[in-house]
Amino acid sequence: MLTLLPLLLTTIPLLRHLPPPLSVLRSLSIKMPSSSSELASLASYYGGELRQQQSRGGSFGSIAGSGAGSGTRLHSSSSSSSTSSSPPSSSSSPPLIDIDCNLLHPDLVQLYGTSLAVLDHPSTIAANVVGMLTPSSTLEEVGRNAALCAESPVQSSVQLLTTVGVHPYNALTPPPPSISSTIASLCAQHSPHVAAIGECGLDYTEGFPEREPQMAWFEGQVEAACVLGMPLFVHSR
Repeated sequence: MLTLLPLLLTTIPLLRHLPPPLSVLRSLSIKMPSSSSELASLASYYGGELRQQQSRGGSFGSIAGSGAGSGTRLHSSSSSSSTSSSPPSSSSSPPLIDIDCNLLHPDLVQLYGTSLAVLDHPSTIAANVVGMLTPSSTLEEVGRNAALCAESPVQSSVQLLTTVGVHPYNALTPPPPSISSTIASLCAQHSPHVAAIGECGLDYTEGFPEREPQMAWFEGQVEAACVLGMPLFVHSR
C-alpha cells in the first residue's frame, strides 16, 4: 500500500519500558498533520529531503541520520532548508514511499523475471514512488531482502530498504531466549539496508498461530527496537 508519509514507525505501549506513542513522536520531532493540506506539505518536504539525499548517494532512511544500531529516524533537521522542496517536474503526484512492498513474493518474479523490475516499472515512475521498503516476515528472509537491496540499480530513482523481524503469521513456536540479540546481530550484519524492526505484531485472525507464541515474538522484537533505538514496523488488522 502506498502512503504519503515515509513514516516507518508504528508503536503501542505494550511493554512498560516502551514510551507511549506521543512521547515517541515527540522524540522523533515529527508534528502529526491535522489536515490534508498539512499532509501534502509534509510529504513534499520529505520528498525534497529524499531527493537531496539521493543526489548525495544516501537512502531515504538517512534523512535524519542513523540512530543506535542501524536504525533510522525521520525528522525535520534544523540544518535543512526552511522552504519545502517541490515534487519532480516530471510528475504531478506527491512523492510516495511504499512501506510494504513484498519483493520476495513469487508472483513478482513470475511476472517480471526479477522483482527488482518493479523499481523502475512505468507505473512506479508514474506514481512518483521514490522509496520502497521490502519487509522481512521471517529471520531467514532478512538475507534475501538485504541482497535485493544490494542488487538494486544505483541509477534507479527508487531507494530500497528492508527490515529484520518475524510476522505474526510465522510465529508458530516461541522464540529462543536470545531473540533480541539475534535480531541485533542481523541488523548489524545487514546494517546498510535495514530501516526498522519487523514486520511484527499480533493477529488473532482464524488460521494464525496461537496467541502465546505471537506475543512472545512481538515482545522480543519490541525489546530489540527499544534497545537498538530503531523504528518498529507493526502489523495490525
